[in-house]
Amino acid sequence: MGILDGQVVLVTGSGGTLGKPLIDTIWTEGAITVGCGRSGSTKWTERSAYVKCDLVRDPMSRLIDDTLLHYGRLDSVVSCAGRVGVATMAEYYTLNSMVPVFLLQTAVEHVGKGLKRFVQISGGGATGPADVPVGYAMSKAAVVRGMEMLAKVYPDVAINCLAPGDLSKQSATVAAECAVWLLSPAAQGLTGRIIAAQWDDWRTWTPERITSIMSDDSYYTVRRMICA
Repeated sequence: MGILDGQVVLVTGSGGTLGKPLIDTIWTEGAITVGCGRSGSTKWTERSAYVKCDLVRDPMSRLIDDTLLHYGRLDSVVSCAGRVGVATMAEYYTLNSMVPVFLLQTAVEHVGKGLKRFVQISGGGATGPADVPVGYAMSKAAVVRGMEMLAKVYPDVAINCLAPGDLSKQSATVAAECAVWLLSPAAQGLTGRIIAAQWDDWRTWTPERITSIMSDDSYYTVRRMICA
């Protein structure tokens, strides 16, 4: 028995350095998992699937509809696909900013109220300057703000960002655990927030703590703070 028993979870970029431990941990916690990536072959089994899908060129609706066809539902999405190497500004923005927004909108359109949670992986530069390409940082900052806004547009879906830290094995493990927490009933009521897997004390958050966080839009969001 796991805390995600009964859920069907789609994880994009599931073959990557972070995507692999994410989808493995989610599956271990009892979910049926659907991974996708640009390489490999499509395969569907009773409790897991992998779909070859280029999120820039292939129809996202087909990925969502095939999941519904095989498993009858889609509860959650973890958006992990992203451009991390050297790229043009347009390439960063397309995969890191635009694709996640279109993926969320497509999932809501095709799944309706069955979609409960959407977790977007953030990255260096999203909340402050970092030693990463400028285009990458800008694209990650844009997607975090986009998810904050979409949390207002889709109040029935818990939409949060997860900052994973560096991509070491230890950091990836903690990020995967945080993703499971965000997909679980323990995070009920939390939306429009960015959680740093390595640094925030999310493991200790009670329902009362989450209610307090949600009472002020300056908590765990990207905001300009004014010094008195």
